[in-house]
This record gives sequence, structure tokens and C-alpha cells, in this order.
Amino acid sequence: HIVAFMNNKLDISTDKVNPNSKENPVVTGISWFIDAIDTTKLIEPNRFATLQTLFGPPLTPQAPMEQNSNSWNKVQLAPIGHTEKSAFHYYETAGNQIVDSLTRSSVRIGAVNWFGFDSSSFIAEGLMARNYHSILEQTRSLGFNTVRILWCNEMLLSRSQVTGVDFSLNPDLRALTPLQCLDRIVQYAGSIGLRIILARRSAQAGQADKETLWYIPGDEYYTSQRFVMDWMAMAKRYENSCVMAADLWDEPKTKAVGGEQSIGSSWAAERDFSDWNQAAEGAGNAILTASEQWLVVVQGIWDTAVGADRRFKSHGSDLSAVVRRPVALLAPHKVVYAVKECLCEGSECQHSHVSPFPSDSLRERWYSHWSYLVTDHIAPVIVTTLGPIRSDEEALAGWVHYLNGYYHNATINALHYDEQPLSWASWSLSTQSTDTHSSSGIFESNWNTVDMSLMSPIREAMAPRLL
Repeated sequence: HIVAFMNNKLDISTDKVNPNSKENPVVTGISWFIDAIDTTKLIEPNRFATLQTLFGPPLTPQAPMEQNSNSWNKVQLAPIGHTEKSAFHYYETAGNQIVDSLTRSSVRIGAVNWFGFDSSSFIAEGLMARNYHSILEQTRSLGFNTVRILWCNEMLLSRSQVTGVDFSLNPDLRALTPLQCLDRIVQYAGSIGLRIILARRSAQAGQADKETLWYIPGDEYYTSQRFVMDWMAMAKRYENSCVMAADLWDEPKTKAVGGEQSIGSSWAAERDFSDWNQAAEGAGNAILTASEQWLVVVQGIWDTAVGADRRFKSHGSDLSAVVRRPVALLAPHKVVYAVKECLCEGSECQHSHVSPFPSDSLRERWYSHWSYLVTDHIAPVIVTTLGPIRSDEEALAGWVHYLNGYYHNATINALHYDEQPLSWASWSLSTQSTDTHSSSGIFESNWNTVDMSLMSPIREAMAPRLL
């Protein structure tokens, strides 16, 4: 019935493609199709194969369409994973734990953020100073088991070109597209025992602070359908690789940074145009049709519950509504929630400087906003921003102590004997990020020297390698 419906709706024969059109009829038709149907009635766990057959291979242009600098032509998204069954283990959830689907043992993600594919350089940072192999090797040797790579939808456009790479240090990246460069990084990371989380940061490169929804209102290209289709294409491309999870959107916001007036994200407000939880369900279900092994990571929205007190605000830190409206995917045990709780410097982050850290009031706020999911054994949570702070090692050590299971107080560990503590991702590999206010990274600005004031406390939260 689905195929018959689509055949009646659009003619996708290649001889009818208008090469001067900005729209790929396959992309446009399937985007329209997804928007028109109730996916909750289609994407059931036992129908993954059917839907993969329906959507077919990753989308590629049917004819040349690049006519100007705003071309919508997409680069080819061909799978890079193994053609046979994947050699990697995959994961699901059980209560507040992430568990290995084969061994059934609980695991902990100890990751580090790597920016760059979300910037106008369209490449991971640091490649002007080092070869990406050596960066990944040192990342593994420092004890991280996962790399959280941030990307933007714009990098998938064929007009997007890689800049900021010393090709004498990275000769195998010469003349590659941003996506092909990501392929190389993913492949090498997997070969040395690292896992990858792909975290979509923004639609347009370098615009994360200005984008308050997962789509851009009024934009013809960066639509809610594009958000879903690009994630499906990425999931299909990397389904049998070391990529283990899709972090759907980094730092959902209720307003733009700087206070600009804009439509912001909501949770369970019964507004289709802004309810992030609904969008996450739709995207998550679509992703699992392409890669049923992945975890789907859903970050909270900006904490607005404390009024004018900006000391306790952080993008993506409010999951208080999950208790009444959780993200319910049709494939069970695949949702991991995420928060950004940033230890930063300055007047807006005064809670970072209390002693001892965290204070009782901050523990209470964390419980009401997100840690109840863990302490009440509802769902696992990953903290995506461990750090950054240079000037207060005591605060960072206190943060790590909390993440290690001391949720209620500093003396009693709340973990059961078979539980792993909170998963986390350090912020970040780089000392400076192109579109963030981050000033602290694992590597100094030369990309060779490790900042031990950050690494020493973080080592207390390291976890074993993920299979």
C-alpha cells in the first residue's frame, strides 16, 4: 500500500528530472510523504526491513542541480560500514543503565567532544596542527572510550568545502568532501577501539547559538523534514560502523543566545511547531528504520524554571517534563536522555565557584530537572559537557565525584552493586571552539600539550573500552 501510494503521488523516473530544478523529486517526494503520514502506525520494530526496502539506498541527486551558491545538491551518502554483520557490539537501555545488547552488562560512556564539522571549516578541529590518526590515538591513550563528533546539516551540501587542514599532515583527506573526511575519521576510530556518537549541532554552520528550533522557520531547505531525512541518511551510511548513537540535537534552546526574540523549543506544550519531544520521537523512529542498533540520545530544553536567576540556566538541562511525557520510540529500550550542565566561568555561572561543589541546592535542582531519571531508575542520562573550567580544579573534582554516583551527598554512593554511574562527555578536545564560548580543552592551543589540570580530575571518571 505504501509503495502504491508513492507511485501514484510522484513520478521518480530519471528521464523526467528537470536538471535546472533546485528540488530533487525523490528527496522532495519522500519528505512530503513522511510529513503526510502518521509514522507511529508504520514504524514498528518488526517492519524495519520493509521500511528500509521502501526508502532504499541513501539519497543521491538524479541529475546535476547545482546552479548557484545556494544549491541544494547533496553529496552522495553511500554506506561505509561492513557489508556483513557488524563486528561492533551495540547497546540498549535497561532502567537507568546502558547495557551491551550481547553481554547484557552495564556500560559507561566516557567521551570527549570534537568540534569542527559544525563550523564553516566543515572539518574536525586541530588538523592544521596534527594528523587525525595521532589525535584519535592520543584520545584513546588518555582513557576516553568514545568521541562525540558534532556536525551540521550544511556539511552535507555539495557546495560545502573543507578548509583548515594541513594536507601535508593529512594527505589522505586532500580533495575529499566533508562527509568523506568524516568517513575516514569514523573508520580509523573504529579500527583502534573507539566508539562514536554523532551529535547534530545546527542546521547551518556556526549558527548553533541562533537556531532555537531543529528547523529554520520560513526556510525552504532547512525544514523539519530535512532534519529527519538527513538523520536517516547518516544512520544508513554508518549503520555498521563504530557509530553507536545519534544525539539528535545539541543544546535545544527556548530562545537565541543574546536574548533575540525567536520561537523557542518546548516540551509537551502541545505545539507541533515547537515541541522538541514530538520531533525527537519522529526523528528517532525514522533513524531506527535505517540503523536499528543505534541509541537515540535526546537532550532536554533550556532550563527556564528559575526565572531571572541565570546562574542556574543552561541550554539542554531541563528534562523535568519527561516524567509526564517521555520520548516513546516504537523500538523499546533505545532512548538515552542528555543534559548540558556546564561548569563555566563568569557572573552567569557563579554556582561553579561554591565550596563544596555541588551545593545542596544545586543537587536539589539537578534532581528536579534531570537526575531523578537516574536516581529513580527511570532512564539513563549522559552529561554532554563535563567541564570546561580551568581556574577551579576543586569544582571539577566535585563534579566528577557527583557523576561517579554521589548524587545525594558527598559521602554516600547511591549506586547499586551492578550499576554503572552517569555517562559523560568532556568539553572538549579543543582549547577554543569556533561557535561556542568554550575556553578550555584537553589539548592546549598547540594541539600537542595535554592540560593536566583538566585531565587529572576527569581520569577519576574514565570507563573501560566499549566493544
